[in-house]
Amino acid sequence: MQPLIFCHGFGFDKGFFDRFKALFKDYEILDWDLGYFGKDQKLLKDKAIGIGHSLGFLKLLEKKENFEAIISLGGFVDFLSGSSKRKKELQNLQDLFLQDTKKGLKTFYKSLKSSYTPKSPINSEKLLSDLALLHNSYPFPKDIPILALHAEEDSLVTKGVFEKNFKEAKEKIIIKGDHLFEGQEAFIAESIHRFLDGIS
Repeated sequence: MQPLIFCHGFGFDKGFFDRFKALFKDYEILDWDLGYFGKDQKLLKDKAIGIGHSLGFLKLLEKKENFEAIISLGGFVDFLSGSSKRKKELQNLQDLFLQDTKKGLKTFYKSLKSSYTPKSPINSEKLLSDLALLHNSYPFPKDIPILALHAEEDSLVTKGVFEKNFKEAKEKIIIKGDHLFEGQEAFIAESIHRFLDGIS
């Protein structure tokens, strides 16, 4: 059975997925910490299953040759999706991070209604570098099974962005909740197990 590699999204750390791990007892679980609060602790293996939240999905796609399948939780391949409004909002966030990284993080968490508190040390360079990635558009992978889960009240990756980004996904599921998927852990785990059973 392939290990699961969890990759958190922008502004968070590997602890984001702690609430999911007990629901995957039969799997070896590894974390890919993107290093926003220290060093990148990347753990990649061949023939793994990737589970990425938000920007974490994009990070897994960059290494798709390592994965048998990738699951997206609120992910994207084209964050802006041609929207000038989203481009302006992203630029405003980048400007805020340039002025004051901690304030930028607090503003970002507030927009997600998250009580997350940044750890120390904050890696400003890494945060700014990954924010810049959101200006790019990436090709959707057609050679690997993708399960895309989207929260219907997600204000960061809206329904329109989701539909545009994942029209070619093997399987798409829209569930209740917002970008952080809080309270939906059991349903998400059940959906992932069913998806993995279907491709094994």
